[in-house]
Amino acid sequence: MLSSPTSDDVDGPQRLAMLASALAGRTVAVAPATPGEPAWTDGITVFVDPAASARTQLQSVTLQASLLASGGLDPDVVRKLVRRPGLARRYLAIEGHRALSVNDDLLPYPVRSLIDLDLASRPASPAESLAMASARADIPDPPASFGVIRARNVLSTHAATTHVESQAAHVPRREQKKALSDLDDGDDGAIEMRSQDFQRLRRELLDAERAAITELRRTGVISNDVWIRVSRDLDLEDQRLDI
Repeated sequence: MLSSPTSDDVDGPQRLAMLASALAGRTVAVAPATPGEPAWTDGITVFVDPAASARTQLQSVTLQASLLASGGLDPDVVRKLVRRPGLARRYLAIEGHRALSVNDDLLPYPVRSLIDLDLASRPASPAESLAMASARADIPDPPASFGVIRARNVLSTHAATTHVESQAAHVPRREQKKALSDLDDGDDGAIEMRSQDFQRLRRELLDAERAAITELRRTGVISNDVWIRVSRDLDLEDQRLDI
């Protein structure tokens, strides 16, 4: 039996998942990291300190999701940061500000003040940010809420995802038919019940996410444009449950 949403889903960092997805331009999960740990992402999930303030969590999720949107965590760039924490920190300081400026029209209000406009305007791409970070010029450390870049995690997740997609693309048609046949042989009643349980649970989560995103707009944390974009995504997901 599927369980109902917990308070952690509504009050914890997970509440920012829809915002992260809207900013990244693709589905991104948000999960609690180890308390005290800086924020980071593997490209699929953004991990945030559950003990951090709501404002810091918002800033961390926004920054990490914006890095995904800007291409700042693409493998070709991240590969050059492996085992080079100093370079990774300098790169984050530059590309982080550039990534936020690229997403400026969607940024929550408390995050816009983080942008160093001078630093953000210098590079035009992640590659240029990396080149700047590799030079000897003084670069201020990134704000603590930016978190860190864990290059190995980003690359391993990318490799695993690419492998899975490649394997799925080469499954022989006869195996696909057998898998469908195996599903048909199951208990239709049990499958239908599980489907209904899933739909009920997912709608409860969608309602909680709507309430959270509406509260963020009411308190001025996010702009109306972000609220509209996220609300539209929630409505589309709700509609897909009926298909």
